[in-house]
Amino acid sequence: MYIRLTAMIFGDNFYPKKIKHKLNTTLIIDDIFNVGDRKPYSNLEEWEYGCLELIHFPNEFSKEGYDEEYEESFIIFLEKNYDLLFKAGAEDFRIMIDVYCSCSEQCNFEIFDKEKLFRLAKYHISLPISIYQENN
Repeated sequence: MYIRLTAMIFGDNFYPKKIKHKLNTTLIIDDIFNVGDRKPYSNLEEWEYGCLELIHFPNEFSKEGYDEEYEESFIIFLEKNYDLLFKAGAEDFRIMIDVYCSCSEQCNFEIFDKEKLFRLAKYHISLPISIYQENN
C-alpha cells in the first residue's frame, strides 16, 4: 500500500502567488493560481478562487506501509505557514489522501495517528480520501 498526500488550500480572496516565496516548507508546489487568473485553455474564463497545492519532495508517494516522516512533513507545513496563508485569504484547508493498495478483499490502514490528528484539528482541515485498487 502506498499513500499520496496533497496539501490543498483555497480561498475566494486568496492570492497564493503573492506569498509563495515566503512559504517555509520542504514541500513543492504542484499547482498554483490566484483569484482572477485565466483558466487553462480558456481566454475568457477566470478562476473565482485562489488555489495552492503542494506535494512531498523528494517522494511524491509514501514508503510502502506506514511512513511517519511523510505525514509529518504536511503537519509541519501547516504549523509553519498557516498564519501566512490565512492572512493571504486562504480559508479552506485540505490534505487529500490517495491510497493505492493491492488488497483483494479488506484493506486496513491508519493515516495520521491520534497525536497528529490533534495537531491538525486546530487548522480546521478536511481529509478527503480516495482509494484505488492496484492490479499486480
